[in-house]
Amino acid sequence: MFDEAVKLAPEVRPQFVRERCGPDESLCHEVLEQLKADLTADSLLDRPSGELPFPVQRDPMEGRLVGAYRLSHQIGRGGMGAVYLATRADDQFRLLVAIKIVKPGLDDGHLLRRFRNERQTLAALNHPNIVKLLDAGATEDGLPYLVMDYIEGQHIDEYCQRRNLSITERLELFRTVCAAVHYAHQNLVVHRDLKPRNILVTPDGVPKLLDFGIAKLLRPAYGADAGSLTRTGQPLTLAYASPEQIRGEPVTTASDVYALGVVLYELLTGHGPYKKTDSELELQQEILQKTPEKPSTDLGRGAPPAVPSDKEPDLRRRLSGDLDVIVLMALRKEPQRRYPSADQLSEDIRRHLENRPVIARQDTLGYRMSKFVARHRAGVAAGLATALALVMATVVSVFYARDARIERGRAEERLSAVRQLAHFVLFQLDDEVKASPTRAREALVGKALDYLERLDKEARGDPSLERYVIEGYLRIGDVQGNLYGPNVGNAIAARESYRKAWQIAEARVRADSGNAAARLDLARAGAKMGEILSLAGDSTEAVQHFQKARDVFQAWPASDADGKQAKLDLVRVLEKLGYTQLHLGHLAQARQSYQRFLEVSRERYPPDSAEARRARASYEQKVGEVLVDDGQPEEGLRMIDRALEIHRQLAAEDHSSIPARRAVATTLVVRAGLLAKTGRRPEALASYRSALADLEALYGADPENRQYQRDLSLIRAALGVLGQKEEARLHFRQALQQLEKLSSNPEASWYDHRLYAWYLLRTSFAEQRNPDAALRHALQAVQLTNRRDPVVLDTLALAYEANGDLKQAVEVESSAIALLSPGLTGHLPEELRENLASFKRKLAGKPAPPKSHSQHP
Repeated sequence: MFDEAVKLAPEVRPQFVRERCGPDESLCHEVLEQLKADLTADSLLDRPSGELPFPVQRDPMEGRLVGAYRLSHQIGRGGMGAVYLATRADDQFRLLVAIKIVKPGLDDGHLLRRFRNERQTLAALNHPNIVKLLDAGATEDGLPYLVMDYIEGQHIDEYCQRRNLSITERLELFRTVCAAVHYAHQNLVVHRDLKPRNILVTPDGVPKLLDFGIAKLLRPAYGADAGSLTRTGQPLTLAYASPEQIRGEPVTTASDVYALGVVLYELLTGHGPYKKTDSELELQQEILQKTPEKPSTDLGRGAPPAVPSDKEPDLRRRLSGDLDVIVLMALRKEPQRRYPSADQLSEDIRRHLENRPVIARQDTLGYRMSKFVARHRAGVAAGLATALALVMATVVSVFYARDARIERGRAEERLSAVRQLAHFVLFQLDDEVKASPTRAREALVGKALDYLERLDKEARGDPSLERYVIEGYLRIGDVQGNLYGPNVGNAIAARESYRKAWQIAEARVRADSGNAAARLDLARAGAKMGEILSLAGDSTEAVQHFQKARDVFQAWPASDADGKQAKLDLVRVLEKLGYTQLHLGHLAQARQSYQRFLEVSRERYPPDSAEARRARASYEQKVGEVLVDDGQPEEGLRMIDRALEIHRQLAAEDHSSIPARRAVATTLVVRAGLLAKTGRRPEALASYRSALADLEALYGADPENRQYQRDLSLIRAALGVLGQKEEARLHFRQALQQLEKLSSNPEASWYDHRLYAWYLLRTSFAEQRNPDAALRHALQAVQLTNRRDPVVLDTLALAYEANGDLKQAVEVESSAIALLSPGLTGHLPEELRENLASFKRKLAGKPAPPKSHSQHP
């Protein structure tokens, strides 16, 4: 900053520095003091060179033209060469870059080969937290060079100290670094020299991973000469080197996990895990033989506290426990005993931040219980209160029924049911949650259904108990198979639970048509029936259910508890109605529903609440989709970007919120799909990759969640369409494997079958296409949707075409078009009519023009 400011006129320097430093007052003061000293000092550099007591040796590279760039001055030096700040020399546009050049006179062929491999390594990586390679080549002297993004920022340890970041903030920043390292590992690249100096953090708080100069390429195709890369004695920073690197053993991703452990140790304590020494031999012995102290017991060893007391009044206590064992697991001497990946290290940190059991700690019952209570304090308290209330109610029930044998029998049955449910929640549910949140939902659904069925038999004629049973069936249906939220993937069971709720509510209305509460329950059950019909492909009937429920909810006075619930139900049903209308292509109606959804949300929630902001984000996203489909892509994408920003803010404020984190990922997917539609491929790829990283983290915590599996298959298939050839082939193969697993389940939804069929037809790789399997799954999807979804029928028509049955393709596509609403416009009717025309031309033996059918489902 001083170098840039000193080139300016003295009177404008202070303003320039203050603008650049922002809130960092200490940095601002330091630079201004240097500038003040520069104005008053009698520097040797100000004298003519003839008066100097020694000859001035100017860097011969400064000012030289390298490719399209002119070198300014040296900003760094390492074992392989030097890094220079440079600018575009052709005046096409202004751009500051960093150029790395092998030092002149270097004639070590091994180093030159290694440098060329670094160039190939960076070219293969495309991640927002890894420095971007812009260009590469050789100087007139034959010296290889790289042109990279110029990153303005501070080393990660300095950034944390200067910003006085809390432990939580440091951990979140570190998790982003782990994501970048994990991405490199997925691309078969090991960094081998991770340290704070190779991690810069921009003023906006974005970490950037630098210097792949000694990265080990595991994929030979990337390397210029990969055969000699495992030789020992390569430059590395000893303090961050793993034991196997020091011993000259093969280096794997576990070495980077070790280095991440050292970096994390420094961020938490202010110093490394081993004592400072000038003897390399002594440091090597420490790394090879000594087990580091726990971070919590190694504070203040000749260094200031890592975190100021105003942020962490009891730093030792904050580090003890989870963080101690997480760091020490990353630093284990044996590679196989460390975290298996950088992603697993990051995941354990996330679990710690969310008060969940971490993998590194011994899994005792007391530890699990403490974590369960810590993350569910309100729930545990409410659960105990509810359990106590149930027990008291049961006691009272038994007391008053002591002289009536039948009533006593019922009370005992209820008490038995409550005991069984309570025993399951207290002693079995946490084990299921630990194994898999999805498995826990399945277990809880089974127990709750058994309990509800017992109550259902007794509820007839008891209005309060009937309402309780209706609510129970609706909630269980959500968990069983409602794709709008976390579920166990059993849509058929979900529909049955919603049907039971509907039947009970309908019987209550028939018995007493003036019963307002019964009409409200029927509307809520109808809204759920609309959701499951929409997800089953029967969108037209779903819209009718939504509209009936909407009318009931809108007419309800907001003066009592039911009225407040009706307003909340109205918010939800308007959102689902808009979504279904958008799916049908009714753009104007969808926009009206979303506008009303936003208005009611503002009435229902405080303006700055998370619920109100989430509603605003949902509105921006969906109306953005409408605008893109309606031929206004730029305005639509601007709205989706605003939605993404809101979702990111909500996820940052509550990182433990799974819906908030998934909303970020799904909005990125929507954004990427629309960018792809408008031809902006690089931006679409970046969005898809970012969404993939977010969803892989969610999937890692709950691998049996079928919604996450669907999300990942969609993203991977999209990357299979847009990515580079080998990357695309890999992603498409992974997507097809995931969809095959989903669709082979007996409880698979029509959506699973339809997606699998679609991608078996649309993959760009001939060896992955399977028209026979596509036809089978398309027929299954059509059967599950009762031939009432035009999109599913279109997929079946394409499957018939791929199998050479053009007559059936024409017949099915005609049926799909007949299901479209009259006057419907947009891409869907255009695609279906284009397909039908193509089938007819082929059937008549005429050549078909190139198809513009979308690659996205």
